[in-house]
Amino acid sequence: MRIPIFLLVVLLIRPWVSAVQYVINVGNNELVPLYPAVSYSSQLVNFRFRLARIFPDVLDTIPSAIVNVTYPSSGMAVTLGNFLTPFATKDQPDVGPWVANPLMMYTLIMLDGDGNPASTGEPYHYLKWLRYNIQGSILCSGVDFVSYQGAGPQPNSGVHRYVFLVYTQLGPINPLGAGLPHDSVNDPTRATFHLRSFVLQNQLSGPLAGNFFRAVEDAYSAAQWAANG
Repeated sequence: MRIPIFLLVVLLIRPWVSAVQYVINVGNNELVPLYPAVSYSSQLVNFRFRLARIFPDVLDTIPSAIVNVTYPSSGMAVTLGNFLTPFATKDQPDVGPWVANPLMMYTLIMLDGDGNPASTGEPYHYLKWLRYNIQGSILCSGVDFVSYQGAGPQPNSGVHRYVFLVYTQLGPINPLGAGLPHDSVNDPTRATFHLRSFVLQNQLSGPLAGNFFRAVEDAYSAAQWAANG
């Protein structure tokens, strides 16, 4: 079997990636990473976050490690900038583990880095999910500030970057607005989320780990927007 040239190139740069296994999808001529055991070097994490301009568009600091994110219902994994359909991300993913101190607490944030039109000039991002007071990397031990919403680019808004971030807490936190329902698509807590302010107000450090994928509008997301007016 002849391996396409671009696959050989990817294999040659594999020193950038540690502890990753691949299967070759011959029909589509692509390397498919097996999940969930994916661990990227800090250099590759840094490169991908810069290449996608998550730094500096969204973050002031680039995480040094990856957080594994997988969608069991669709069999898809998030791999530092791959494209996923909104339909594939409609159900809450499995997140973790990340390198964590079991005695410390962490906050997981997922946001749409392109959810606020650049023309407004506001440093806001659309909040898709936020869970705080996570003990170690045991996701189910945390509390949802806002429940999970999958990717949902506005119609005709192009490519959106969906970013997962893990921050370290000094101790238990109680964010302003915690305990209130924030399920509406137009909820201001989601639509005008200011990451830097949230981090400062709750004395978070990091991000310790991160990951991201990209998505464009599909039939599922278009129907969701139509249903919500």
